[in-house]
Amino acid sequence: RRAQLQCVLPELPGKKLLGKNDHAFVDRRRESLQSYLQALLKIPEVITDNNIWCFLDLTLATYAVPRFLCRDRSSSTETAPRLQEIRKHVIETDNQLFRLCNAAVTTELTALVRAEADSAMVSPSGSSGAGLQRNDAQLTTKKEIRKRLCKVLEPLLTHDRTEAARQGFMETGLFGELLRLLHRVQEDCTALEAA
Repeated sequence: RRAQLQCVLPELPGKKLLGKNDHAFVDRRRESLQSYLQALLKIPEVITDNNIWCFLDLTLATYAVPRFLCRDRSSSTETAPRLQEIRKHVIETDNQLFRLCNAAVTTELTALVRAEADSAMVSPSGSSGAGLQRNDAQLTTKKEIRKRLCKVLEPLLTHDRTEAARQGFMETGLFGELLRLLHRVQEDCTALEAA
């Protein structure tokens, strides 16, 4: 599997044939394996690969959040499925909302709303200056991201057990960014109707 990943992986700690049951060796090996696993989980390519999560035998809700946080932010085609994973495996699963109530997640969700508010779904055409340039695939992707983002944010803003998330959103300026995004959506709808 190492050859299929497009990244450099840390070296697996060495083994020992003789004396492998020695308590000191077992403790050192356990610590080095723990360090190895922690190093692996800092590599985005490893986090987005399903094999690590299967090996660790973790629930889907457990790995949906790190996969979202480690996604390629420049790829809108990767953002939509990661939001879908969060909605499906965290939000729609009982007692899993707590996974989204931390500073890293609230900061990233706010940044995503900000990026969407800064990005128009249609842009003026370049050559003639009249009309709008549209790419239906990009429009579909952008709509999906915005729809899924709303489905992720709604329970975090309304559920009675997500006070930490709401506080984080206050600190990151999410509410102002949501207003900007609503304004952007209105502008996009007007531009699309006029086209």
